[in-house]
Amino acid sequence: MKYSLTAPQISIIIPVYNTEKYLSKCINSVISQSIKDIEVIIINDLSTDNSERIIIDYAEKYDCVRYYKMNKKGFTGGARNFGIQHAKGKYIGFVDSDDWIDSNMYERMINLIVKSNADIAVCGVKTEFHNAHDVSYRYFYEFENVIEGHFALGLLSRRFNQDTPISPIVCNKVYQLNFIKKNQFQFLNNSYNEDDAFNFLSFLNARKVAITPNTFYHYYQRESSITHSFSIKHIDDLIDTFIIIKQYLINNKLYPYYKEDYYSFFEKCLLFVIDLLLLKEQDIQKQNKYFKYLIARSRNIINISEYIDLIGVRRLKKFLSPAIIK
Repeated sequence: MKYSLTAPQISIIIPVYNTEKYLSKCINSVISQSIKDIEVIIINDLSTDNSERIIIDYAEKYDCVRYYKMNKKGFTGGARNFGIQHAKGKYIGFVDSDDWIDSNMYERMINLIVKSNADIAVCGVKTEFHNAHDVSYRYFYEFENVIEGHFALGLLSRRFNQDTPISPIVCNKVYQLNFIKKNQFQFLNNSYNEDDAFNFLSFLNARKVAITPNTFYHYYQRESSITHSFSIKHIDDLIDTFIIIKQYLINNKLYPYYKEDYYSFFEKCLLFVIDLLLLKEQDIQKQNKYFKYLIARSRNIINISEYIDLIGVRRLKKFLSPAIIK
């Protein structure tokens, strides 16, 4: 199967690190898209398994596949940034190398962007486990809709309690590449939160966001996933992410207008870290140590008086209750 890459409609970036068991399924779902005018940029982040051989085989067989190998460890964020730099498509999408997508995902989402003149399109996500019958809907949208970027930011940050929550992950989205490059959006390197800052800033700057009622993206929940363990790095990455977001808002004189989104998004991301901590670390002394460290580091990004004024005591109590009960 041969493809012309004179003017690819979309660039699809796949970072790879030691996913030989899942990689062929992922790549097959991407090269089998109903839209054929694509380039598939696969970045090998110094894998030590058989992933490189698999990628090379696809690159030799399919003209649409472009293979790159990192000179030094870039992690998911660094590999995606490398892919953005080399992308030539009008649009850009991201797929993790252990996930897969429906065969009409990119055609349908690009058509939606064109029809609505949006900067970003969003679809639903299925969480997949061990077999085709073990599935749950992670994000699902009932209706097609086009919304303003600032409203979408409120749905991302959970400032709005509505029927259309938007996930901070990037893989269920398509972006106009010029929009990403013009604003110089980048992923954080070696961070558990690499998607969070990228999408907060993207929705902050987007004019329109299009939402499709289709669930195209299949997120595979591996037992060995990094989200199945906890370390102090989860706290550091969370805080460092929100230092970057806050500094961006301050530098662009936007903080007074978006500080409620900022605090709401922090609250959402913080709750994930707390839940993971309480789930994965059962030693009470270690829990106390982590919480003390979390509170100490949070002082760099949270003004408690400002936070309570914006969020309110009732919401703060509701937020803290799950942690207190557990």
